[in-house]
Amino acid sequence: MGIAAALVLLIAAGVLVNAFIVRRLLSAWESLMERIPIVKSVYGAARDFVQMLPAGGERRELRRVVLARFGDASAIGFVTRDEADELGLGESLPGTVAVYFPMSYQIGGYTLLLPRDRIQPIDIPIETAMRLVLTGGMSGAPAKH
Repeated sequence: MGIAAALVLLIAAGVLVNAFIVRRLLSAWESLMERIPIVKSVYGAARDFVQMLPAGGERRELRRVVLARFGDASAIGFVTRDEADELGLGESLPGTVAVYFPMSYQIGGYTLLLPRDRIQPIDIPIETAMRLVLTGGMSGAPAKH
């Protein structure tokens, strides 16, 4: 029993030290990236953008893919808030949805507050839609034969 307890304690100590060291290394990397003038803007935006994407089936900020109509044109967007009132803009926006429209090949995009009747849900995975948008339509859902 003593050997098993010692082994468990040794493994637990190893995990804690490893986590501490890895956390310190990541913190040092973040600090370095935040000190380089142009890199800090790009790195910060890329980090925030990647954190929005779902990881391992876990849903994050992007809730669903929608198609927004602007006259004769349509744009693929991602609902970030089902109620724009949640944004705390100090203004009542009933029936308004926050939709993020990323730009092709860039880290950035626009968030528009649209009436719910101006958007139409699309039944494609978030990753597929993001690939389609970010590559300007050159990559996306596989062609159906």
